[in-house]
Amino acid sequence: MRNLRFLAAFVGVLFAFGGNGFSEALPDGGITLQEMAQILTAKGYKAEIKVAKDDSEETRILSAAEGYHFAIYFYAMSDEGRAKNIQYCLSFDARSDITNDKALDWNRHYRYGRMYLNDKGEPFLEMDRDLEHGCTTEAVDNDLERWFSLISTFAKFLFEKNGT
Repeated sequence: MRNLRFLAAFVGVLFAFGGNGFSEALPDGGITLQEMAQILTAKGYKAEIKVAKDDSEETRILSAAEGYHFAIYFYAMSDEGRAKNIQYCLSFDARSDITNDKALDWNRHYRYGRMYLNDKGEPFLEMDRDLEHGCTTEAVDNDLERWFSLISTFAKFLFEKNGT
């Protein structure tokens, strides 16, 4: 009986705080630029919105973390301004010692972010997120924490003196 009262009290606390009290549901269809900017700024990061004016640009938010600038790109935008997919992206200047083998080594060891070299030999780190069927602000916050951790790990990986 004591366990039952404890369980009832616990469930009551959960309902009183709306589940977890820290998360807001985002509707099906994705996330808006403004919602993502609000999540970033609530964490203390800048969020500069850049809306594509033509096909030569991409809609994105510019920000920075761990001492590096990055972009969040918004894809498959609805008429209501919701992006079904977002992509976190960070690039570094070309470095002669970064090879495709080193990029493959990163991709073998790090699950959430993928690395590749562009035509100029510049290393890129990217992480995709599908938000089409909704998610929560807490889930986006968790993605950002994972992204910030990847940035730090990526920089260390690239700039180690002895490779991997």
